[in-house]
Amino acid sequence: MRLLVLLASAMLAAPALAQTPGSCTPGTAERFLDASNVQASLFTNGNLFFGGSTTSGDGYLVPKISGNSPLFAAGIWLSGTVNGEIRVAAARYGGYDFWPGPLNDDGTLPNPADCSAYDRIWVVNAFDLEAVDKGESPARDLAEWPVGLGAPTVDADGEPVAITSREQVIDLAAGERPELLGSQMAFWVMNDAGNDHNPGTPLGVEVQATAFVTVEDALPGAQDATFYRFRIVNRSPNTIENARWSFFTDPDLGDAGDDYVGTDTLRNMAFVYNDSNEDAAYGSPPPAVGYDILNHELVATSTFLGGGPSGTNDPGTPEEYYFYMQGLWGNGTPYYELNYGFEQTGAPTTTFMFPGDPPTQSFWSEVNVDGNGTDNPQGDRRLVATASFGDLAPGEAETVDLAIVFAFGSDNLDSITQIRAVSDGVQAAYDAGELFQRGPAPRRLAAPVLRSPDDGADLVQADTVRFAWDAVAGAEAYEIRWGPQPDDLTTGHRLVADTSIVLQPGGLTPTPGTRSVYWAVNALASGALGLRSTPRSLRAYQGGLLSLSDGSYAFVEVSGPDGTDPCAETAQSRDGCDEVAGNLVYDSFNSTGDYYLSEQGTGSQSVIGQYAPNDFEIRFTDTGSLGYWRFQEHGVLRVPFEIWDIGTVTPGEANDPADDVQLIPVFFADNGGTCAFDPAEIDPAPIEGYVASDRVYAYYPTTSYADFEAQFDPLVIAAPDQCYIDGASSAEANAYTTGTRPIQRQVFGSSSDAPMLPATGTVIRIYTTDPPPVSEEASPQAGDLRLGAPYPNPTASSLTIPYTLARSGPVELTMVDVLGRRVLERTTLRQLEGSHTATLDARALAPGVYVIRLRAGDETRTARITVVR
Repeated sequence: MRLLVLLASAMLAAPALAQTPGSCTPGTAERFLDASNVQASLFTNGNLFFGGSTTSGDGYLVPKISGNSPLFAAGIWLSGTVNGEIRVAAARYGGYDFWPGPLNDDGTLPNPADCSAYDRIWVVNAFDLEAVDKGESPARDLAEWPVGLGAPTVDADGEPVAITSREQVIDLAAGERPELLGSQMAFWVMNDAGNDHNPGTPLGVEVQATAFVTVEDALPGAQDATFYRFRIVNRSPNTIENARWSFFTDPDLGDAGDDYVGTDTLRNMAFVYNDSNEDAAYGSPPPAVGYDILNHELVATSTFLGGGPSGTNDPGTPEEYYFYMQGLWGNGTPYYELNYGFEQTGAPTTTFMFPGDPPTQSFWSEVNVDGNGTDNPQGDRRLVATASFGDLAPGEAETVDLAIVFAFGSDNLDSITQIRAVSDGVQAAYDAGELFQRGPAPRRLAAPVLRSPDDGADLVQADTVRFAWDAVAGAEAYEIRWGPQPDDLTTGHRLVADTSIVLQPGGLTPTPGTRSVYWAVNALASGALGLRSTPRSLRAYQGGLLSLSDGSYAFVEVSGPDGTDPCAETAQSRDGCDEVAGNLVYDSFNSTGDYYLSEQGTGSQSVIGQYAPNDFEIRFTDTGSLGYWRFQEHGVLRVPFEIWDIGTVTPGEANDPADDVQLIPVFFADNGGTCAFDPAEIDPAPIEGYVASDRVYAYYPTTSYADFEAQFDPLVIAAPDQCYIDGASSAEANAYTTGTRPIQRQVFGSSSDAPMLPATGTVIRIYTTDPPPVSEEASPQAGDLRLGAPYPNPTASSLTIPYTLARSGPVELTMVDVLGRRVLERTTLRQLEGSHTATLDARALAPGVYVIRLRAGDETRTARITVVR
């Protein structure tokens, strides 16, 4: 009945004033809090710990030098109704609902087409302030502290500084200082009107975010915690009714598959703990982590079952987000006490999931789901903790203060007891006005002296190189960072236990082509900040993959059986013949139409691009080569092809075999059958009327392919059906590979009427790129045609495509399938220069991989997307 009443109210209410979204691209700024015992990443898209280059569970580390994470992803959610219409802004992985920067007082954007001027996070610490007080030059973020955006600032008398303009920055000379919280603090601003929502209509809110850590050791657990202040301002002309704020998390407490969640209503805290006393990442005992709302009552907690009944899965519509934030299931039905809390008509209802006490097993928790001590099945949980604001009128603001607390106990359940003790101490300090205050300065560790590689080294990215530096007194670990400029080392980072690390330099390059990449190292220790070394540069050639004039990738076949010309006039496909001396094979037919080469899955281009400028050949020969099913731990057998790294070859020219390296084929069977390389393994294949083979990967050998064959050929010959199967066969074969694979997820396709592999004598040459240029290529200019990453990707419905035009003119946007057929297109006769977005409706498309092509003038840009159902 609750849903019917809500909808009826919506029909009777007066229409709400429209909140017009802009066309901003998602924020890309990324900074870290790392002065305490935690390393926590921050983003300008509404997410925490996941949302930029951090995508693999390394966005929130505690202890920071352990490399272990209790949190995979988190983000803020906001919801409410405007004259009965549900509106939601929710950050959850991708498809962000927040964009960088403020809103005007009337709810409009400063620049509706571009929010990038505010795509920044400012970070200051107590050491910076002490240095300025001593007359030293200020750090950049301190000198440019954004008073006009709401960054907390006080004057020489300790009074708040009045804001006179949005562009106002701190006046250090006049005695103004950031109102520092803790020992290290970050500040940034977001809004929910920067672009179209996924899903729904913007609320029209501005979020001023502050986060901090402290090295204070008098408050137990404080160095293992992070603290956040979110000031939410309603900039829209509408009252937001029943406004709510939620903290969403995908916890992954160490190992993702053994989490439990709970609610402590007395402490306004949701928490995560391990299902047993052993975690695959943290070991024994495992910790617990809590999300403690300090200044509001916790009114609801929700968790998603994932794979459970309809209405219990991850939210996708505004209504589903809204219901979870009300303490309801995603379909609007209530939570019931005990068991799974779902569809137990007649049982008491609640707005809290698992509010019992796991250490004593009292009431309803995941270690006592039925009141009889029965454990819930372990799993990968999601958790949402919600506070309520009531109605938020235009111009009104609400603030939420949050602590993420962490502790180890003597076992998994005692860890809950310990985070409660930390929570009590944190809450007491907060209530006394002692928590959100300036903390002691972190210790300073000296900057490491870099040893290798030399500054300006010129390296091929397929190489492996040892990056090394001198030890620093007091360091417990080190962090290597890299990026496109000496002052922009944000492309990636790695924690290092020793004073060196072996990396592939090409993996550090931020953009395709020959680019300089800069790297630096700083020391790490609990309660300390390490000064960063002077950055060094290196040139790592990351190929911009060879492409045709229409922007499609030119992975090229150069010969068929008996020297068949792939570019003959009778060839079924001559794509690329006039440009790169061979016809396009990747995701297309070869010259005879007997088969095609494609991928099952995604990521082939990005992987092979890491080995540019080296090229590769797949050769179908009389003897073939040995390969094995690495991923399914079965079978070594002989297949009719060989795979080679052939070095750098100019398109159309003969290969010099002197630098060829034979690779070891590896297979994956999508439908079983790991003792035969099946040309009809995938049925149907990505192209209608075709089937496809087992997936093909290729790894570099540890020593040589010949050593691999010498070991396994006698075993294969002696085995039944010439397929060697042993319990350890895959593990034995793995010892002969480096774990590095330039070829992945390739399949050979053929007609479903006559499944077959390419004939003996066929050679497929896969070019990565033209030979590297002699000198450094210029970086793209600010005005070049740019195609942003389409989102959401994968998509099941609509697709948003951001792009920037260097000059006004016609724009053609198309989507093509794997056969090069246009399936969607949009032509605009004239668009002004600057940033734009376009939306394409993909609901009618079959699942699969497609290419977006943007053409403006004589320039073309491409991006790949996946459609799912």
